[in-house]
Amino acid sequence: MKKLKFLVVAALLTMLLFTGGQKNVYAQENFIEKAKSAILISESGKILYEKNSEEKRQIASIVKLMTLKLVFDNLEQGKLNMEDDVVVSDNAAAMGGSQMFLDASSNHKLKDIIKGVIVASANDGAVVLAETVAGNEASFVKLMNEKAKEMGLNSSHFTDCTGLSSDHYSTAKDVALLASNVLTNDYYKEYSNIWLENYTHPSGRITELANTNRLIRFYNGCDAGKTGSTDEAGYCLTASAEKNNLRLISVVLGEENSSDRFSETKDLLNYGFNHFESKTIFKCDDVVEQVSFKKHHELVDLYVEKDLRLVYEKGQELIYDTEIVLTKQSAPIKSGEVVGEIRILFNGEVCAKGNLIVRKDVDKSTVFELADSLIKKWKI
Repeated sequence: MKKLKFLVVAALLTMLLFTGGQKNVYAQENFIEKAKSAILISESGKILYEKNSEEKRQIASIVKLMTLKLVFDNLEQGKLNMEDDVVVSDNAAAMGGSQMFLDASSNHKLKDIIKGVIVASANDGAVVLAETVAGNEASFVKLMNEKAKEMGLNSSHFTDCTGLSSDHYSTAKDVALLASNVLTNDYYKEYSNIWLENYTHPSGRITELANTNRLIRFYNGCDAGKTGSTDEAGYCLTASAEKNNLRLISVVLGEENSSDRFSETKDLLNYGFNHFESKTIFKCDDVVEQVSFKKHHELVDLYVEKDLRLVYEKGQELIYDTEIVLTKQSAPIKSGEVVGEIRILFNGEVCAKGNLIVRKDVDKSTVFELADSLIKKWKI
């Protein structure tokens, strides 16, 4: 059963926001015992399990997801190119912890530095990225916190681009929202499945990039993730996995050892795949609805930006309502422009959201076209 409603709002709503006040059906099943906090969500942001998910904690190298988010934004905006040459500063080369072992003053392709950060969680590479985008790490950190506010990560604060600082904080819920955006990004997925690879430096020296997320190799369906660990943060992991058209994002923070973070992440993912299933409600090529815009004389087809899926408990009867929120009201509109949002309501709760776009330019109609349109309506 479907019911279509139209609303108009002033501001553009962002895809993949968590549903406020949404209850977790299985909150009482606290099978995640060792992690200090944890969460499991669907790709659309539906919370499937949570434990202390709003508790502020250090997240160690998971901070690098925000570093990569800013780099990906710059790539998508055309400000950077994967083939750009980047220079390693003395500051970047001096970073400790996990590294690519970059030489100061050496030149590398941007794509290789991104690969090193994704695969090996390279701290030196992360600083190179920060300095490439903003000139220095301090300026980059300001951009990180601005982006956090823009994305609705209201319980997160960043103090460096690596996660080595002990002054940063976030929550499992914020990490899941960030991860659902970054781990599914095409740039991230390009390198996230690399298990082991040699990297040849400009000098000819060869070092090894080893994936810090062993679930890539040992959990069927896992195609991306980000690890992190410091004495203060404990062992942390966020992972993304897909089976049977269902994508899940998991987060565990504050584990006592590396083995536990992988074991409890497997438990979370298995739980999600065992208890829930997914149905595609709208595909990208489906016309969701035809609507009219001011200053344009014809009805315009609306499409979802990405396939829109509904995640629900196995065995539940699939009854849902559809609600459309228009945020663009008047021509002109460019092809591909987001004009609103579609929401899927299941049992009265918003369980999935997706951006609505147009697939062709919607130009302002001439006076004669508008007049002709009015005449046709009068005749009807």
